[in-house]
Amino acid sequence: MLERQREGIAKAKAEKKYKGRAPTARNQKADIIAMKAAGSSVIEISDKLSMSRMSVYRVLNDAKQTDAPASVWDVATPVVESSWWDRLDTSAATAQP
Repeated sequence: MLERQREGIAKAKAEKKYKGRAPTARNQKADIIAMKAAGSSVIEISDKLSMSRMSVYRVLNDAKQTDAPASVWDVATPVVESSWWDRLDTSAATAQP
């Protein structure tokens, strides 16, 4: 970084004009947690709040590690009996002629 640029940034910070970008997703933390607790999926939350899924996951992960109620994380997830890999018949591929 150039010296004059550093000086300009330091001056702007001193005058409280250089604040940086506001964290938009984290400002909506309460809405994200409430929607997740109500049973909305991450895709639904991201669509309704006009943000990326990664931003929603980041906020939920931060909340999970800090202060979210346990009921948010107790949402039942579907259990898959077996994956396609388990159902794959490999006996024909491994048979010796």
